Amino acid sequence: MAKCMNQWKSKLPWRIAEVLAYALMLLAVLAFFTGNGEFIYEGF
Repeated sequence: MAKCMNQWKSKLPWRIAEVLAYALMLLAVLAFFTGNGEFIYEGF
């Protein structure tokens, strides 16, 4: 099973999904970071 997963992870659709996931995480950080050293949810 590990061999099959390693083969699948090297495929282009997996790489595209991986890049999109990291881009979404980066956008979430940029959207919710206030610039004052804390995230918005920490202010509640």
